[in-house]
Amino acid sequence: MKNLVAYITTGYPEKSFTVDLALALGENGVDTLELGVPFSDPVADGPLIEKRPCCRWSFNRKSKS
Repeated sequence: MKNLVAYITTGYPEKSFTVDLALALGENGVDTLELGVPFSDPVADGPLIEKRPCCRWSFNRKSKS
């Protein structure tokens, strides 16, 4: 038996999209959904996330003012 598995990065490109996409995937035959949590270093999330400046994650950053 084969299963269709989907992987999505939570919160990408925005939080509400994650919920809508997860529901749509379930309604369209996805058997298993893996949710990825963004890492604080965009390089670790792969080249697609790393190259998009608008989507770089910034966790625990403090301004130096």
